[in-house]
Amino acid sequence: MASRLLNPFLLLLPAVLPAGELADRLSGDDLAQREAASKALAAQGPAALAELREILGRKEPAGKLAAIRLVAGLDGAEATEALAQVLTQDAPVAFAAASALAFQGDARGESLLRDALASPELLVRVQAAQALGALGGSGTIPELLKALQDESEPVRIAAHEALCDITLQDFDYRPEAPSRDLPMDEEDR
Repeated sequence: MASRLLNPFLLLLPAVLPAGELADRLSGDDLAQREAASKALAAQGPAALAELREILGRKEPAGKLAAIRLVAGLDGAEATEALAQVLTQDAPVAFAAASALAFQGDARGESLLRDALASPELLVRVQAAQALGALGGSGTIPELLKALQDESEPVRIAAHEALCDITLQDFDYRPEAPSRDLPMDEEDR
């Protein structure tokens, strides 16, 4: 039962620990310490960006995912660049970065998400298509049309849904096979 109680020392983290130690705690195993460090770094705002970038370069996925969440709340090109640096990493981290870029609203984020449509990682391609649909920019339509030809059905489905979101139209598209391989109906011949 005592392990479930919040350590009162954790409430003092913002006032007691420098940002470098907060970054270490953000990547640690103790969930309560990670949460407290996350809140403390968030309270520092843009001043914490250097520490968050350092975390994004580490091996621990839990720390990276927490850092992505915090960087996504920051404005500016530096925050976008920090997110872009992890787009090519393992799928869960890249997935989170692509999502964060979409909701950050930075114009560069859209470009990075377009590039992510060509990722070798299935989840990254799916998330990139979903994020582009959420952004709603018509400039991404050519890339999303190309994604309808992806060898993976989840990517084709995500691209189709994104196109429907952007254009506010539904298309008679069957994602079960790339459109170049779909058999034609008798009336289409």
